[in-house]
Amino acid sequence: QTLFSASQEEQNQQAKDVLAEGADVIVVAPVNSGEAAEIATAASAKDVPVICYDSLITGAPVDAYVTFDSGKVG
Repeated sequence: QTLFSASQEEQNQQAKDVLAEGADVIVVAPVNSGEAAEIATAASAKDVPVICYDSLITGAPVDAYVTFDSGKVG
């Protein structure tokens, strides 16, 4: 399932919803790195790995972080 939101509050709710539906993993490009800690905390409580894409969630542990060198990719 792919979800998108420009609001961190909505993104947090989307993550809670997919966790309740039994998600096996969450890949997230957080809108706000600090406020997205709620996602990582909720996922950790259910032993669901969190992979951050482009922006690292701060204030809570994540399982992986994937980014790129914007200068090299243009």
